[in-house]
Amino acid sequence: MWRYAIKPSLSSTVGLILNNLFAVTKIKTCVKHLQLLKSLNIRVKLDSKINKYWFNMLNKYVRVLPKLGEFSQLSKYTGGQRLVKSISTCPVLQERSNYSPSYYYKMNSKHLSKDSLQPPTTEKIRIYSMRFCPFAQRALLVLIAKGIPHDVVNCNLKEKPTWLKELNPLEKVPIVELPGGKVIYESLIVADYFDEMFEARRLRAVDHVQKAIDRIWIDRFGKAIANFYKVLFAIPKDDQETIQKYLPRFATGLKDLDKELSERKTKFFGGDDLPGMLDYMIWPWIERYPVFKAVIPAQYSDDVQKLTNDVSTINRWTADMMQDFAVKEFILPIEVHKEFIQSLLSGSPNYNILDAKL
Repeated sequence: MWRYAIKPSLSSTVGLILNNLFAVTKIKTCVKHLQLLKSLNIRVKLDSKINKYWFNMLNKYVRVLPKLGEFSQLSKYTGGQRLVKSISTCPVLQERSNYSPSYYYKMNSKHLSKDSLQPPTTEKIRIYSMRFCPFAQRALLVLIAKGIPHDVVNCNLKEKPTWLKELNPLEKVPIVELPGGKVIYESLIVADYFDEMFEARRLRAVDHVQKAIDRIWIDRFGKAIANFYKVLFAIPKDDQETIQKYLPRFATGLKDLDKELSERKTKFFGGDDLPGMLDYMIWPWIERYPVFKAVIPAQYSDDVQKLTNDVSTINRWTADMMQDFAVKEFILPIEVHKEFIQSLLSGSPNYNILDAKL
């Protein structure tokens, strides 16, 4: 039983919770009451003496740690001094406490790595991403286009956070954590889920046949994506055989897409007004195509330039897509894409090119 009577005053409730917070035998009881702390915009952290299971459980019930100095106000409550001392002396928390809540949830924020703590959930949809991942971009474009409130947590995919595997055994992004704790992943599944569950601006075709045709083209473009990466990763190895084999296959996939859009006689694959699901699902690789042209070996530059000239409809579509508000919200300069891709090909990807400076 909770041994104190909970008073109506929120501040007195905080005092009572903090008074018991560091007694391991009372942690389980405290958990039931920590929901009351949500409205205070504080995050309770425990020192290494507290069992990790309860540490993680408590994190589910409270919000993000504000700057360390803001904790001084807690010292006037019973038990608050001990909480402040625990935070002040814990190295992991000292680093984390220097950031505001938005540090974790911004699109361009720092990528969390193997030693990072898992940020607490909010009441929004949470998407675990990697800022330069085109597959995660698919999901985020849908969220932005449909105006769905969400948080973004970027993850280092070379030194993955230890908790990432608990969310997705494949340890790939995007991973979507829904309010209530359920988790879904895989970019196309996630995109379809968002479009089905949120009615605002339907992205898939209303006509069932057209919807199926669009999905066929997404799958067909998937083969072009595979060829794109085979060429890309053959470049640092100077693997001429692989480049010669898969560059024409990538070109064929892009030309087929160009022909399809030309035959539709529409501004976008989804129609004349706004991009649809097919547009958003192929866009991330078209955004990166200029980088592909920039890093390809010189002896293939004429082939790539010819491909660019042969897909005039896609070129026009690209210019139109760059005016779409969802694309503009997420797009990165070519120089940034190039810097990341070059770091990726070197074997040391620089995930934090766009670190938020907080």
